[in-house]
Order: sequence, then structure tokens, then C-alpha cells
Amino acid sequence: MKAVVFKEFGSSDVLEFVERPIPLPAEDEVLVRVDAVTVDNVDIIIRKGLYPTELQNPAITGRDLVGAVESVGKSVKNFLPGDAVWTNSAGFDGRMGATAEYVAVRADRLYRIPESVDPHRLVASVHSSSTAQIVTREMMKLREGDTILIEGAGGNVGRKFVQCAHALKARVFTTSSEKSFDALYALGADRCFSYDTSGMEELSSIRDDVAIRHIIDTSGKVTLSQNLSLLGFGGQLTLITPPPADTSFDASAFYMNDQCIRGFVLSHATCAQLEDNAQHLNRYFEQGLLLEDPVEFHSLEDVPELHAQLEKEGAHGMKYVILTEANLF
Repeated sequence: MKAVVFKEFGSSDVLEFVERPIPLPAEDEVLVRVDAVTVDNVDIIIRKGLYPTELQNPAITGRDLVGAVESVGKSVKNFLPGDAVWTNSAGFDGRMGATAEYVAVRADRLYRIPESVDPHRLVASVHSSSTAQIVTREMMKLREGDTILIEGAGGNVGRKFVQCAHALKARVFTTSSEKSFDALYALGADRCFSYDTSGMEELSSIRDDVAIRHIIDTSGKVTLSQNLSLLGFGGQLTLITPPPADTSFDASAFYMNDQCIRGFVLSHATCAQLEDNAQHLNRYFEQGLLLEDPVEFHSLEDVPELHAQLEKEGAHGMKYVILTEANLF
């Protein structure tokens, strides 16, 4: 089978397009014939060795895939050959990566694709959607009527947070460029603010009238002190990316306002969290939610170049979906 691997950490130059033996599934694994995978920022983090984790050697890159069950290990009872499936936790903690024509996936990390859902839209969505769904529902425990501020809401991750928060009947404030306002209102935003100085000043001006209970900055461009000044009494700031260096953090105001800061990394999600997440996401997908990402299709041979491009220039809102030659969907 064809696969994209790396034997050492480094730049995109360490990635190799190679032939590998088709794996045999262990007792608790499912052999998936892969139709499509994604190239995402998390793949770059793993490839560069920035997230300490056990890897196979050589390590196959990639985390998210869709495909069809080829065969199952002898202890697997809940999947059959031909089932359309997805996973979003390949390629770390010793598990085989996703960017190959066949991947052995643990059955407890594999989920069915709803019949009405486009698998290629699904695989483009699952990483950012999983972050947004788990954070809003579990980390924030977002409730009906809570006000949440989603910063950088025009990006892939931000749009997922808007939809998940709206689905939980929260009051959704966003920051973004003004060109994203119409799209964000259509996804469920209640009020949109420009992410420039004027927008932040406008948010500050309503701070005493509107209690912002939760803030999530998907851009990593807003300082802790800026966000804590906007956060209401007893509010929570959740970090999914490092904020800028901040020397003006007011510890006194922080504890006097009973605020808290939490961090979340999807790689730390448990099997139970991911299973619960998959059930919620599949219901959202069936409703047509979380599937709005623009998609650009490529082949396995393009993966090293896409890593380099994503690392240097970013994706500019585009999701890179890599198609194998299986043509399953």
C-alpha cells in the first residue's frame, strides 16, 4: 500500500511517499480501506516533535480519515466489512497514522458515517468540530442563555464554535473581519464585532451591561489581560492556543472577579469523550451543521508539499482533503 511517513522529526522534507505492507488488524482493531484523509496543523505539530507522544517508526502522518471496513479483529463485534467509518485520533500515542491506503484503527476509536452525510465534508470538519463540541459542552458546560464571546470566529475553528454554541442556545458574540459578519449571522451569531481596536472598544463599552460568561480565542492574538477585562464575574476563559506574551496580567482583578482559565488539547481527550463527541457530531452532521468548510482535494503524493505550504502560509480557511485511489464514496 502507499503511505506518507517520517522517520525523524523536522521540516516537511522528512516526509516520504513510500510503499508499506498492508497491516493486519489486532484483536481489537479494524482494518479500514481509506478513502480520504486531511492535512491539518496538528499533523505539523506531531511531525516536528512539538507534542511529546509515542510514535511508530517509521511514523505515518495524519490523524483524521474516512473509509470503509475491510476486515475486523476477532474480538470486534460492532463493525462489519463495508461499513462506512471515520476516526479522528490516529497517528499519536503509538497508533498508526491516517495517511495511507489501509489503516488499522482500534474499534473503540472508530465511528460510523451517517448515510446522509458527505464523507469528504465530514473528514474536513471532524478535527475543528471535535474541539468546538467538546469545549462548549464539557469544558465550558455552556448553558442556554449564557453569553459566549468567540474571537477569530471567521476561521474554520471559530465557525464550529459559533454553531455548537448556537445549538446549545447560548447568546453568541463574535469577533472577526467585517467581511465574515453575514456568514456568522447565518451560522447563529447574535452580535458580531470587528476584531480591530474599535471592535474591542465596543465590547468594552458593553462590559457592564452584558455578563460575558465564556470567552474562547481561536486566533491566539488576544492577550490574557484583554480577555479577562471583558470576562464577566465568575466567567471562564478557555485556551486552545497560546495567547500572546502579556506582562500586564492583573492577578488581583482575576481572583477578585472569581474568574478561571482552562486549557484544552484535543489529543488529551479520552476514548469515552471521543465516543460521546462522535455521537453529538454525527447528529449535527445529519442536520447539515459543521460542514461548511471550503475543501481543496489533493492526492497522497501532494502531502509533503501541503505540509510545507500550510506551515509557511497557512490554509486561509481552506481544508486540504487527500483522496486515495480507493474511490469508495
